[in-house]
Amino acid sequence: MLYKKITRLLFILFVSIQCVFAQNEKVKTYQGNKYSIQYPEKWQTSSDKAGMNFFPAENNGGVTVSVRSAVNLTATKTKEIIIKATGSKEKADKVKATKKADVTVYDYEYEASGIKWVTEAFRKNNDLFIVTIYCDDIYWDANKDAFLKVLHSFKLNAAGKG
Repeated sequence: MLYKKITRLLFILFVSIQCVFAQNEKVKTYQGNKYSIQYPEKWQTSSDKAGMNFFPAENNGGVTVSVRSAVNLTATKTKEIIIKATGSKEKADKVKATKKADVTVYDYEYEASGIKWVTEAFRKNNDLFIVTIYCDDIYWDANKDAFLKVLHSFKLNAAGKG
């Protein structure tokens, strides 16, 4: 009985310490032309044709922001682009869409070939911003919180900026 209490106490202490350290992790802000996103200071960045990439040094996954401007797509075509970006063969109706003021937000999750994909896309006027997490399945549980924190830090710039 005493062993169980000590084990629980040590577990609670360990989790509490992890939470304190996680909350104190320093972040950087990337300021894009029409958006900003925050990521852990220890992460690396790169850019390529696909967009801006943010990833831990271990390189077991990352977050990519792709921007497409001057697009005039239907909602279905937008969903198809999101699905295609992950390599999925699922139907467009798997992508959920919600309207928030003048922005349509699309959500999609997919898992295949040992990779977890989580995508949020933002459609404002004729601009489409696709923010995608990709992570090796075996590292997902350990990195999920950090990846989702980066994804949810994505913000479109206010009108008139960028």
